[in-house]
Amino acid sequence: MVAAAPTLPDRGRSRRIAGVVVAGLLLTAFFMVLRFPYDHLSDVLAGRIERATGLRVTIGDLGLQLQLFGPGLGARDVRVARPDGTVFAFERVVVRPGWSISWLRGDPAFFVTLRSDMGDAAGTLTLASPTRCSGELFDVDLSRLPVAALNPGAALAGRADATLDVALGESGPDGTLDLVARDGSLEHPMLPLAVPFEELSLQLRLGGEQRAEILASELRSPLVTGSLTGTLGHAASLEASALRLEGSFTLSSNIRGALNAQGVEIGTGGAVKFVVMGTLARPIVR
Repeated sequence: MVAAAPTLPDRGRSRRIAGVVVAGLLLTAFFMVLRFPYDHLSDVLAGRIERATGLRVTIGDLGLQLQLFGPGLGARDVRVARPDGTVFAFERVVVRPGWSISWLRGDPAFFVTLRSDMGDAAGTLTLASPTRCSGELFDVDLSRLPVAALNPGAALAGRADATLDVALGESGPDGTLDLVARDGSLEHPMLPLAVPFEELSLQLRLGGEQRAEILASELRSPLVTGSLTGTLGHAASLEASALRLEGSFTLSSNIRGALNAQGVEIGTGGAVKFVVMGTLARPIVR
């Protein structure tokens, strides 16, 4: 008798076995992820952020967030408290590894999205030295910003979009910020009245030889149009920073009489030019 040749398992059965093994591994990994102690991780993250920045962070809920460009962590009900007591609340924060060549240099990069009733933001955070963030802000409620805390008597209202590319070093932020605000108003002790505006644009350079420099600006309003440029110098505190601003505006005929009565010198066609000196806490208008 001729011995029967050994039979090989059919390819379909091999594929089924391999599929069961892979599915088992994926399910095991999935349930390990679900059972990961995210509550403990949120406490660790909050502690590290507080030690690094001085900001007190509380996270209501933290868990896995699956996205098109990769998995990440999603947090709800996040509150960030500044040392002065100002609190920022975020409905949703999602962080995932960012697509950046900085990883090749050993500098982790993360893509972060924020959602809050103040507005939304999305951008890349690179944990190099110094830390760098670049991205966009959307529909920010300007009335929620701590403007009065930085400059008592000042107030800002409206909604704004912005782009930024800023390094966060020991000496403060260094980079650029472009902002466009719309349908708002501006109040300041230096101004004789609140100024409503249709659009306010600013191009700022942060850091370097100055704390901040207004590279360009434009104000469009039913009452006044014009621009402001200048610098805010370095000092031990923000309030003590030296001002050097130059403004050129054209006033509407509706307010020229009222401002003339308050001693404001108005040129031909409603032109007003001025220079602001002094410090942020004690500005002097000339």
